Amino acid sequence: MAQFTVKDIAGVACFGSKEIEHLGIFYHDDGEVLEAQVEWHERLTFGPIACPSDFELWARPRLDPAKVELIAFSCRLIRSVFRKRRFPYGFSCPKGAFTESGDLSEGTVGLTCASFVLAVLDLVGEPLLVYDTWPNRPTDDEKQRATAAAFLKDGADAAQVQAMLAELPKPRFQPDEVMGAILAPTPPVIFGSHEQLCKEITQKMMSLKGQANPALCPVKLKSEYADPAQ
Repeated sequence: MAQFTVKDIAGVACFGSKEIEHLGIFYHDDGEVLEAQVEWHERLTFGPIACPSDFELWARPRLDPAKVELIAFSCRLIRSVFRKRRFPYGFSCPKGAFTESGDLSEGTVGLTCASFVLAVLDLVGEPLLVYDTWPNRPTDDEKQRATAAAFLKDGADAAQVQAMLAELPKPRFQPDEVMGAILAPTPPVIFGSHEQLCKEITQKMMSLKGQANPALCPVKLKSEYADPAQ
């Protein structure tokens, strides 16, 4: 495992059952390493972790120390804003999704787990993808509509779900594509330019499953909801 100090930390962790299904961004805060993740609609969480190896796979962007600190500062801002209200899920483009104050920009309906990570890095001036090269693939609309239907079934506000659907069609930024872009030699990457790297990352994550080394096994994180009731 790579050596690091808490103040050096900024990166992205992923996990999944048969493919990379979920992402979070981790950062330092007052001597702890925290992970910020969009878990579900209106569920933005910040969980303390011991180190990045607690996840099935993690990657650190190639950033100078000032940008690492800026990521931490930005995540703390976002956390402070969404302590006061719930964070919406949606299919908005990550580019310009956050304001400098940590709030969602006007016109941003919501973000997925992957687009949240992209939006934080975009906010600090380190975009991972060339967004306008991403197509709307045949399966994107089907998956996004299924997600919206699941939210509605789960009791989500009908107006918010309708706002999500009104954004479609929208490109879907997949978790494996984000992980691949982090490890690409020269991000931001254009669509299709790092497909093999994405496959290799997924294969690597799958190869870790069931290993005896606890450092490579997924853990259930104790997380804190950014919920106005707290």
